[in-house]
Amino acid sequence: MILSPSVLYAGIDDSNHGQFPEIWAAVFSTNPEDIVLRGSHRRINNYKQLKLDVSSRAYSFLEVSREESERLGESLLARVAVSLITDYRLHNHFNKLELAIDGRVTREDKKRIRESLYGFKNGANIKGICKVGNYKYPKILAIADELAHHLSCDCSREATANDKHRIYLLK
Repeated sequence: MILSPSVLYAGIDDSNHGQFPEIWAAVFSTNPEDIVLRGSHRRINNYKQLKLDVSSRAYSFLEVSREESERLGESLLARVAVSLITDYRLHNHFNKLELAIDGRVTREDKKRIRESLYGFKNGANIKGICKVGNYKYPKILAIADELAHHLSCDCSREATANDKHRIYLLK
């Protein structure tokens, strides 16, 4: 029997272009180095490096339409995070979650996420990482940023629709 690592490290980012559908990507890891805050992140737009980065980590993504975004309003971030993490957890067990989300994450967002992601015996640590001034950025979030950008700008809708890593918003 193979025991699963006890901590899930995750980074979530959106394509953030104000165009719909919006792509949200999550990258998952069991390597604690992936969540450590490092120097500022600059998008490299290097598909070979992105392929290398995601080859040793799990990932998933979803699309959010303008209608879904408007309907969910302030609960959108929590719904996206819960959808992305729940899908991954269906096949993996972890006792704790360390989650980095690009941008501002309110107390209400954190509360919604924690209430919906029960079962992390040792809790869920959720951080919003804002790109302001001399910010620090974890590697897992930089990869999620690159992935969301790539899927949004470099891939056709047909390609993303048929991608095995695509999931859907939970209802």
